[in-house]
Amino acid sequence: MSKRFYELVQADKVFDPWNEEWEQYSVERTLQWIENHEHNRFYEKYMEPSKKVLEAGCGLGRLVIYYRRKGYQITGIDKSETAIEKIHKFDPLIPVESGDLRALPYKDSSFDVYISEGVIEHDPGGPGVILKEALRVLKPGGTLLISIPVLSPFSSLAYSFRGIKQRVKIISGRIKNKPMKREFEGFLFSAAEFKKHIETAGFRIMELQPTLHAAGLYRFFPPARNSAIATQNA
Repeated sequence: MSKRFYELVQADKVFDPWNEEWEQYSVERTLQWIENHEHNRFYEKYMEPSKKVLEAGCGLGRLVIYYRRKGYQITGIDKSETAIEKIHKFDPLIPVESGDLRALPYKDSSFDVYISEGVIEHDPGGPGVILKEALRVLKPGGTLLISIPVLSPFSSLAYSFRGIKQRVKIISGRIKNKPMKREFEGFLFSAAEFKKHIETAGFRIMELQPTLHAAGLYRFFPPARNSAIATQNA
C-alpha cells in the first residue's frame, strides 16, 4: 500500500518544498547536473528530434533546455510561477509556461512523448487525474516516461529524516512561535501499486527500470530508490 509523507507547515501558510527548492537554486546550477543525468539514455530510447515532447512538472527546466539544445521539440509546464520566471530570465525563448497538470492547456493528441520526473506523487487526490490528462494530450501510441520515489524501507527512512530536519529548523527559530500542523505533501507508492495506477489510466507498460536517482541522494539521506517507467497508450 502507498504511504503518505508530510511537510511541517505554519497554520496559515503551506511551505511548498518545490517553491523553496526553486528559490535556492539557479537554472545554471541545475544544468550542471543534466549532462550525466542517469535517465538520459532511458529517455533517448523513446525520443527523437521529430517527436513533440512535453515535460510536465519541468521545475527549473533542465531537461527542456538540455534537449532543446540537442535539437528536440520539447516544451515544459510547471505549477510554480517562480520556476517559470527563472527560466525566462535565463532565456526568454525557452518554451515553458505555468499551469495545472490536472487540466493541461493543450489540445487532445498534442504530443508524442510525455515526461514526468518525481511529480505525480504530489497530488493529494492521487495520480489518476494527472495520468488521464497525460493520456488525453498524448497521440495514439504516444509514450509516457515517468519516474517516482518507490515505497521501500530506505525511502520511508529518508522522508522521516526530512521531517526531522524540518523540526530542527523550527526549534532553531526559523518558524518560531507559530502554530503548526501537518499538511499533505505526497505519496510513496509500491512498484506494484503504481503499475496498477498506470494501467487503470489506459497505458500499457513497456519497460520498468529501477534507478538510484542522484537528486534523491542529495536531498534525502539515506537514499530513496526511484523507478523510471516507460508506457504506451493501450
